[in-house]
Amino acid sequence: MIVFLLLSVVYVSVFVWLTYHWSRIPHSRSIDLEGVRFSVLIPVRNESKNICNLLRDLNSQQYAPQDFEVIVIDDDSSDSTKEAVEEMIGEVAYKLECIQLSGKSGKKAALTEGVARASNEIILATDGDCRVGPNWIGAFAARYHSEKISMIAGPVRMLDSNLIGKFQKLEFASLIGFGAAAISSGNPSTCNGANMSYRKKVFEEVNGYEGNEGIPSGDDEFLLQKINAGRPGQIIFLKSREAIVATPAKETVSELFNQRVRWTSKWQFHKNWFARFSTVYVFTDYLTYIIFLALALASFVDLRVFVGILVVRFLSVTIYQFSIARFFRFSFSTVVGLGLTLQIIYPLFVALLGIASIFGSYSWKGRKY
Repeated sequence: MIVFLLLSVVYVSVFVWLTYHWSRIPHSRSIDLEGVRFSVLIPVRNESKNICNLLRDLNSQQYAPQDFEVIVIDDDSSDSTKEAVEEMIGEVAYKLECIQLSGKSGKKAALTEGVARASNEIILATDGDCRVGPNWIGAFAARYHSEKISMIAGPVRMLDSNLIGKFQKLEFASLIGFGAAAISSGNPSTCNGANMSYRKKVFEEVNGYEGNEGIPSGDDEFLLQKINAGRPGQIIFLKSREAIVATPAKETVSELFNQRVRWTSKWQFHKNWFARFSTVYVFTDYLTYIIFLALALASFVDLRVFVGILVVRFLSVTIYQFSIARFFRFSFSTVVGLGLTLQIIYPLFVALLGIASIFGSYSWKGRKY
């Protein structure tokens, strides 16, 4: 029980730390800054059903169409993605281009090709199945007020269509908050590629994805960590509701598990000590939780003490999730009801993910890894 108690002290301290650093991030509002020109990159593979919605969202931006271009990089789609994009060229006010990725495959290769083709200095990247609000670009423009900002990580919200999606919505928001708090603390370790921006010259300065091209996932985190190593203190999190990008949640448990195996499988390639420590600690803590839960139910340890520790853990997580929920405008019932359920089932989910990320495999966009 002493081991679990000590891990729980760290657990509670971490969530107090997260809540504090999340609260330190200033809120930002969009502003049309003259001269801030963007190249919006959208790497896609088999997104014919979604890409036109995103392109229409971009056409509704409250930002001068001559101040941004959109480059869709098609990664060998087997559907009509390229044709769908080309049909939109005559419907939008901004410059739209669809290029075919050749020679290499994968999201990193697609983004590298997009950066090379970009004619503007500021890169803004998202995914083909996402949706953005009318002030998305303006929200990022408001923060590029000095050369001291090299990269901006943006908020991402999951759209839920069923109960599994509702759980993902809260859990994913907590992960976004973790990444934001880590950036705020000066330890950038994670962000989400569905909503991120950086200077083209900085991408080239750190040699883009060189050194981790063979790792299918991590186009966001590895670049974040490379930029932080090259230009420390020049990364911020954009705490603006206008900058939120919406992405669909997975509809089944198998789809969700496959996605999270893909995300967690890159932990062993991290060079960032904070990212590696966080991953190993979370896995160790939750595995210990499962072991002591089994011991408590079998009456090998005092169940009352165990439940008391869980209550304190739950309160620390709930306070943190409330601070995130206010930003994403989640309901009280979402945080309390789903949060309590997550506290019960999430440790087992994370433990299985940890094992699968080392020994398992996953598929992504029709490719097996």
